[in-house]
Amino acid sequence: MATYALAPTMELILTITREREAMKLELTSGQWIELRDVNQLTAGDKLALHASTELPMQGSQIDEFAEGRGTFTFSLGTVDEQLYGVLARIIQAWSYPYCLPKDDISRDLDTGKRTYADSLARLPLDDWNELEEATAEHMNKLRQSPKGRKTTSTTSGRSSRAKVENSRPA
Repeated sequence: MATYALAPTMELILTITREREAMKLELTSGQWIELRDVNQLTAGDKLALHASTELPMQGSQIDEFAEGRGTFTFSLGTVDEQLYGVLARIIQAWSYPYCLPKDDISRDLDTGKRTYADSLARLPLDDWNELEEATAEHMNKLRQSPKGRKTTSTTSGRSSRAKVENSRPA
């Protein structure tokens, strides 16, 4: 008898916990997507945003860019790759008949980059636009620079973000 009494209680607790950890996005198409709330973002999510985009710069190009002499052009594909990388981490469930983005193993045959061809790339455009709008706050928070940080120069001539403090004794 005690087993039956505990099962509904445990189910209720799990439901409440899950609702606190996720926000449910109801799309106008009738589909839904559960996302981690913006307040549930982690440092790992920010690192995934950075890691999702490779910058095709080499050797002297990096030095020129770091010294302010070089230029680098970002394409909208760069922004999409970042969004795909973050969505793969924050989407917890959805009503689509496709695998979740975190489980999507599709890759570009030439570059080896993840394409999300079996998940995110299949979403109807109107649903995609709603998802992109709903996650704008997530992306803005992940792209924020740390407060109180200043750019300093390193011995290699490249810049580094570090908090500048007076190292002299008072």
